[in-house]
Amino acid sequence: MTDTADETTEARWPTEEEKAYMRQVVAELVAGTNLHVREREYELIIFNPHNLAAGHIYVDFEEGYIALRYVAWEYLGQLIGFENDETKGTVTRKEIVGRLGSTG
Repeated sequence: MTDTADETTEARWPTEEEKAYMRQVVAELVAGTNLHVREREYELIIFNPHNLAAGHIYVDFEEGYIALRYVAWEYLGQLIGFENDETKGTVTRKEIVGRLGSTG
């Protein structure tokens, strides 16, 4: 459902013709590249099979939004006993549990 200040409208699933148009537009966007497009029930997924770490771009069938999903790495430090002068320091149990949202 989409709400605006003046009206409320029900979102509707796109027709097969609209989905076909979206497939065509995406195909034209990646033509001549090494990018691949995979279709799922609710979306198209654009990715580089030679560089999966670059992430995946999702094109939503219902609203046409485009989003990038990728894995981000952040260096936290060293394991206790492996630290040296060039490291950020050691990573504690509290940091690990806190980063992953666990309790204990």
